[in-house]
Amino acid sequence: MHVAGDNQGPGRGAFTLIELLVVIAVIAILAAMLLPALSGARQAADSAACRSNLHQLSLALAMYVDQEAAYPRWGSAFAAIRRVTRAPWPRDNYGGADDALSAPTYLGQRQGLFSCPGYNRIRGEFRWPPPGVSQTPRWAGYEMDPGDYSGSYSYNGVGTVMVAGWGANTTGLGTMGDWASAGPVREGDVAAPSDMIALGDSALLGLSLFRARGDTVKPVGELDFSLSSELLSPYKAEVYNERVRGLPTDDPVVRMYHGRHGGRWNVMFCDGHSESLKPAALWDLSKPNIARRWNRDHLPHNSLWATNGPPPPP
Repeated sequence: MHVAGDNQGPGRGAFTLIELLVVIAVIAILAAMLLPALSGARQAADSAACRSNLHQLSLALAMYVDQEAAYPRWGSAFAAIRRVTRAPWPRDNYGGADDALSAPTYLGQRQGLFSCPGYNRIRGEFRWPPPGVSQTPRWAGYEMDPGDYSGSYSYNGVGTVMVAGWGANTTGLGTMGDWASAGPVREGDVAAPSDMIALGDSALLGLSLFRARGDTVKPVGELDFSLSSELLSPYKAEVYNERVRGLPTDDPVVRMYHGRHGGRWNVMFCDGHSESLKPAALWDLSKPNIARRWNRDHLPHNSLWATNGPPPPP
């Protein structure tokens, strides 16, 4: 017997095609709304872990300064920090060729104090030279050739100016020990510890310097910021546009910077506090209040930038 209002007949429990398409469309819209938020949360977690690493490295740097009554030399800071922390260096995460720069195979992320999760996420390379591979000067038993090592973090060894010859003296925290005039930087030489950069996210090498097989690019992070050698070089415009303006947008290096902490830079200061900075707040040396943060005398030393201004966009 049929009862009025009874809708439990055969086939009434199935979705129609239109209903199914509507459900799929709603799911797609929700996913599109949630994915950016999830990506932002992931980058925030990476950044928090990175700043924790930098805090630990800053403590190790302070212990070194306390023990040696001086900051590490230019190019040997991470060797000095390793001596204090005893933390292993992440290495050999690319394979498949004798030359690490041309190796096409990524072997996976590296963990530990020296490994930033954001740098891992963009598949950054870690390298450390074995002893005796070149005639590079050695400090404290470590061979430090800036061309043979790379990783997540950088040291402000140079500042914005090299004084009295290449590397003989700098306005940063480090000097090179082979010059008699290059005395070590003492703790008291830093005029404003709360406003001087000590450590931070590594600057990524320019595209032309690390093009891998198949015309692809992988990030190689410098262990010294090397401001004067890069941003005051003929490639200044290219480097500045990549780091500060994020241009051109299709540049692989620009995409790497954006993929690590959303384009922001984590920086640790000499007094032990950290900041997460937008690129212009770190690299726009035409502004004295930014440039002086790189120099131990707390002076900008940015006459070229002040005269010429930032390079033009591409």
